[in-house]
Amino acid sequence: MTRKDEGAAVMQMLACSSECHIEALIRKGFPITTIDRLSLQGIDAVAVGLLSARRLRYCRQHQKCFTPEESDHLYRLCTTLIKARSVFGDQGNALTWLRRPHASFGGVSALTAVVTTPGYECVKDELERMRSGYFA
Repeated sequence: MTRKDEGAAVMQMLACSSECHIEALIRKGFPITTIDRLSLQGIDAVAVGLLSARRLRYCRQHQKCFTPEESDHLYRLCTTLIKARSVFGDQGNALTWLRRPHASFGGVSALTAVVTTPGYECVKDELERMRSGYFA
């Protein structure tokens, strides 16, 4: 999947207009409804450490968009789910793998690992190895 395809898949997952460019949307900040869309996909951004419950409450109460940094993290979560679905063939198997702790991610789940840039790169590499058939 190309980066452009990933961006389009994220836009579709988050029900954003395809007229927007993903980088511009991240810089502007994802709307609060992004969390609800992720929740429908089976991902709890607070539980994996992406946002604090306090920050989420504040954004909801004040109808604030997420910061560019928070939006970038949300984008990582979305692309990770999209890649995992591609590797495992369906949402259920993808979420099972994403939620399970892995030694290769320092004993945390892939969903927790993607909160940091090094963790995201590690998860992305692992999914690429699996997609390519390398399980060592």
